[in-house]
Amino acid sequence: MLPRRMRDRQPSANNEALSALADIAKRSPVSLRVMSEKQGTPSRVERVLVYMVAGIIGVSILSFIAVLVASFSGVGREAFAAGMWPVIVAITYVGLPVGFILIVVLMILGIIRRKREANQNGSVEG
Repeated sequence: MLPRRMRDRQPSANNEALSALADIAKRSPVSLRVMSEKQGTPSRVERVLVYMVAGIIGVSILSFIAVLVASFSGVGREAFAAGMWPVIVAITYVGLPVGFILIVVLMILGIIRRKREANQNGSVEG
């Protein structure tokens, strides 16, 4: 059961505030409907970059876990210098920075695409 002061409060104040906000939104020069419209689909390059980022970061994390498990299970420094271990260690060192760079490139491409779409629609914001 609600406390007395909450039961006595009238819900009309909330409704009035919501209707005032709706009126402000209608008179606003920025169309709120444009924000809710579906954005354009990403290009083929963006899709390829997304899969590349996921693959590179995934392989890098797996190789990092492999190095951790191997070192905890007693593999010595000499063993890391032979066989496939140098490649696995190199992937660990290089994979995450390359993935980060690709994420930045992907963000820049997305910003460029959104600006281009905004210019085509005639609503230049920002």
